[in-house]
Amino acid sequence: MPESPQQQVQFDLTVKAPGSGQDASLATIDQHRPSSEHIERCRRWLASLGVECHATAFGLAGKAAKPLFESIFSCALRRIDAGPGRPLWEASSPPQAPPEIEQFVHQITIGAEPELF
Repeated sequence: MPESPQQQVQFDLTVKAPGSGQDASLATIDQHRPSSEHIERCRRWLASLGVECHATAFGLAGKAAKPLFESIFSCALRRIDAGPGRPLWEASSPPQAPPEIEQFVHQITIGAEPELF
């Protein structure tokens, strides 16, 4: 049986970009994009565990059941009522990339539910 939407955790995973030595700007943005191979490698590994994820220009947008997210990213989550446009989950510690993809991961951010008007 699928998890209810209330037990799903939406997150963004940013993949490390090759160092260019320059500050990111509109003129240098292409130099700051991560490797599409690294993004795909992370996507395949997470998908093999049952995480729903989609590639973005800078990493992955994902969704996982709360227990699965906690297991993969080594943190405990608690649901909070932070208001519209704010994340529904608070982590006991920052989510950590698992060893299998750690070399590619820059940051993991718990996302907010979209506001529907």
